[in-house]
Amino acid sequence: MEYSIDYKEIFELTRRYGRLKSKSLGESGAQEKCLKGAELAVMFAIQHISLAKKATTSLVASELMMPKSQVSRVLNALESEELIERINSKTDRRAVYIILTEKGKALLLESENNYKRFINYIYESIGQSDFEQLIRILKKVEDALEDCRD
Repeated sequence: MEYSIDYKEIFELTRRYGRLKSKSLGESGAQEKCLKGAELAVMFAIQHISLAKKATTSLVASELMMPKSQVSRVLNALESEELIERINSKTDRRAVYIILTEKGKALLLESENNYKRFINYIYESIGQSDFEQLIRILKKVEDALEDCRD
């Protein structure tokens, strides 16, 4: 018997998952500041890049596989919220580096803690065996998406 994919059910499950995940993360941190997923992703990318070198718009765009124009719009929003700061290079007038402000670092830490609480809750709810299976399946999905992209 051939398996029939229920696309509507998958769509509804993923839509509900996103909504439930947002609610379960609480009304603090990123939710309180009304940050969008792209804004948090850019902030995490800045943090990650800054461990090895100075973050630039191009590096963030490359890290996230996003167009530079989109990253620039997100950076403008983050800068207006005083979560990041742009610093001109003293040696190369064309270079602009991006750093997280103390406010941005605090928000990122709070968001990370909320995310860890969420993952721990899922782990406790579904158990170790199902959680390990979830990770295995998510890795397979990632591999399939990588293959699709190539």
